[in-house]
Amino acid sequence: MTDFGTVLLVLMVVVGLFLLFLPGIVARKRHHRNATAITVCQFFFWPVALIWAFTDNCEPIIESSPSTEVGGWSGSLGLAAADTSLNCPTCGKPDCGDLSHIQAVR
Repeated sequence: MTDFGTVLLVLMVVVGLFLLFLPGIVARKRHHRNATAITVCQFFFWPVALIWAFTDNCEPIIESSPSTEVGGWSGSLGLAAADTSLNCPTCGKPDCGDLSHIQAVR
């Protein structure tokens, strides 16, 4: 059976490493513009890096639906919207929902 002191030491090392890397983890999850600098800074100035990771200097996260992206997917059939060669061969629409058109092509 393992010694209680050894288990406690391992637990403290794991928690300590987590806390050491916490500023870099927070910066990456928040898409901080200076995430790499924060990761380097955490080894030398941990409190400064932690505060810096929570500052409001993050990249905006643009949420867009796949059908509105240029070159993305549109409709329920998975046809590319920007490439007109992938439009429905029967009606010419990029987001044709008529499954009989797809089955006729195959």
